[in-house]
Amino acid sequence: MTKLKLGVMAPLEEGPEATINKVKAFELPTCQVSCWQRNRLNAEMADRLAAAADKDGIEITTIWTGMEGPHIWDFVQGPVLIGLVPLETQAERVATLKEGCDFAVRVGVPSITTHVGFIPESLTNPLYPPLLDALREVAEYCGERDIQLWFETGQETPITLLRTIQDVGSANLVEEELDGHRCDVLLMCVPGWHKTPGYISRLLEITKPQVIIPIHFDDFTRPVRRSGHYRQLSFLRMKEFTERVRSAAPGASFRKPRPFQTMLI
Repeated sequence: MTKLKLGVMAPLEEGPEATINKVKAFELPTCQVSCWQRNRLNAEMADRLAAAADKDGIEITTIWTGMEGPHIWDFVQGPVLIGLVPLETQAERVATLKEGCDFAVRVGVPSITTHVGFIPESLTNPLYPPLLDALREVAEYCGERDIQLWFETGQETPITLLRTIQDVGSANLVEEELDGHRCDVLLMCVPGWHKTPGYISRLLEITKPQVIIPIHFDDFTRPVRRSGHYRQLSFLRMKEFTERVRSAAPGASFRKPRPFQTMLI
């Protein structure tokens, strides 16, 4: 069994040396260094922090990158103020997280952590697509620098968290996980397809299905009528998805399911 190291949160605002001294005083081997002041995410601070941690043998596991601007930790004003969700502060906060990433690289820390905010539960919430774009921009920036992006969770439901990770698509498609696994029928997830480079051609080349059934493209937040009518999520580029699938697998049958209708395969 892996033995986890006990650590503590240590604020950078008091200065790099004081930050590490506090961790050392607790006789703990690791810490997360938090910083809510953007102007401290600079090269001088990074070098001093790295030197102090190296001197005392303290492992910094992440740079907890707080984002400036109004934030209230409650369920009333929190959803409209915290993290990357509010449009008014989104661009500035994306820039802050990128600076946090650069800071982590210079210190030699493998990740940054933040609070994304109250991720909208509804797919049709107009704040959801811009949030995905912001998260993707930060995730790709971190990925290009071999830095992991972590964020606090708990205010959203597990299914919303999973959906967000999938929709962002920054994890990419890991071919090794599918290598050697061909299938006759492929249930092909639609959300996020255009955010993962070559997703359609790469997936179909490995699985070589005879029948392709798209899934998760319907707006299940609204009632489904017995007539079979349903609303399609607006940001999926479904027509382009369909065309690319048929082009990549011309010999396969593309079947789009409809509610309350039997599909024979």
